[in-house]
Amino acid sequence: METITFQNILKIIIGSLDKIDNNLVGHGERVAYAVLRLLESKRMFSNDELGKIGLIVLLHDIGGWEKKNISDLLRIENEERFSHAQYGYVFIKHFTPFPQYAPIVLYHHSSCRMIDHCVQDQALRTAIKQIRVADAADLLILSQPDIDKRELSAKLYNLCKSGELDGDAVTDYMKLLGQEETVFAAQDGRRAVRPLFLGYMEHVSISEHEQERLLQTIVSSIDFRSRYTVFHCATMIRICELLADFCGIDPDNRNTLHYGALFHDLGKIAIPTYILESRGKLYGEAWEIMKAHVNITKEILEGNVNDKILQIAIRHHEAMDGSGYPRGLTGKQLTLMQRIVIVSDVISALAGKRSYKEPFSLNRIKQILNEMKTGGKLCPYVTDIALEHCEKIYLAANEVGHAQQKLYHDIQQEYERMRQNTNQLAKI
Repeated sequence: METITFQNILKIIIGSLDKIDNNLVGHGERVAYAVLRLLESKRMFSNDELGKIGLIVLLHDIGGWEKKNISDLLRIENEERFSHAQYGYVFIKHFTPFPQYAPIVLYHHSSCRMIDHCVQDQALRTAIKQIRVADAADLLILSQPDIDKRELSAKLYNLCKSGELDGDAVTDYMKLLGQEETVFAAQDGRRAVRPLFLGYMEHVSISEHEQERLLQTIVSSIDFRSRYTVFHCATMIRICELLADFCGIDPDNRNTLHYGALFHDLGKIAIPTYILESRGKLYGEAWEIMKAHVNITKEILEGNVNDKILQIAIRHHEAMDGSGYPRGLTGKQLTLMQRIVIVSDVISALAGKRSYKEPFSLNRIKQILNEMKTGGKLCPYVTDIALEHCEKIYLAANEVGHAQQKLYHDIQQEYERMRQNTNQLAKI
C-alpha cells in the first residue's frame, strides 16, 4: 500500500507554506525550531510532546494565510492581534490531531498579562511565551534584514517594558541567538534552519492517523479560505472512492488515487481569494494566475510523493481531446486513475455552490456530463460508469458536502463568539 513518510509530509507542509509569500519563506519553521530549542532546555515536555508542539508552531499563522505579506503580518501583530490568532485556534482545534496545543496559536500575539490570566497550565504558558518572542523576533528580522543583534535585543526588551513580551523568554531567545546567530539572524544562514528542523523532527513519533490528519489540515485550510470551496476536496475524494469501486480499482491503487485526489488543489494556497471567489468567468491575467495552481502543486509535491500520485494530482484539468491544461495531454496519455480524478473534479464542481453559480440538479449534471463526453472532454468509460451510478454519487457528494458546510458554519460561529469577547479580553 502506498505510504508517504513523515519527513515527506513535513516537506509538503513547509513547501505549501513557502508558496504563501516569497517574503515569508521559512518563517514557520524558523519560529518552530527556535521554540523547540528554547523548550527542550526547560524539560517540561517529552520529546514527542515537543514534536507535536513544533508542528502546531509551524502552523501558527494558519488563521491569517489570506494576509499574504510581511507588512500585513506586522500590521496584524500591532492592530489585529486577536483575529487571525482566534481563527487559527479554532481551525487547529477542529482539524489537527493535537487540539490540546491549540492555545499556543490562540495566544501567540497576546500580552504576558493575558497569557498569565487565561492559561492555567504552567508548561503550556511557558511555550506560549516562547513562541511570542520567537515570532516577534523573526518578524522584526524579516522586516529589517540589516538589524543587528544589539538593536534586535533593544526592540525585544522594549516590548517587555510594555508587557507584550516576557523578559525571561527574551533572555532565553537572545542566548539562543548568540549560540546560533548564523542560523537565526544572518540572511544566508537562515536557510539552514530547514534541515535542522527536519532533523529534529526525525526523532518524533507520529502515528499514520495523525499524519493523515496533518495532511487533511493543510488541504482543508486551502478549501476553507472561501465559503464556496469548503466542500470541494472532501466531495471530490468521496466521488473518487465510489468511481474507484465501480471501475474495479485494486486496494493499492485506490490508496494512490486517494493521495492524488487529496493533493490535487494544493497549489491554490498561492491563489488570491479574490480570484477563487470571482463571480464571473476568469480572463487574461486572472485566468493565468488560476491555472498556475497546477504547476505550484507540482513544485510542492515533486520529490515528496511518487510519480503516480504526482501525475494524478497535476493532471486533473487535462481533457481527452487535448484542450485541457497545463500540458494539453490527450486521452492516450491519461491513465484510468487520472481520468477518474478528472471526472470526479467535474462532478464535485457541478454539484456544489460556487461564487458564480448555484448547485446543479442531478438531471442537469447528467446532461453536462453527457455533453462533455460527446464533446471529447471526458473519458467515455469513466463518464458512462458515473452516469450509471449518478444518483448514488450525487447523494454521497451531497452528504459529504453538507457535513463540510456544517463544519465550516460551526467554525465560523465559534470564531465569531470569540471575536465578540475580544474587547473584554483586550482589557486584561
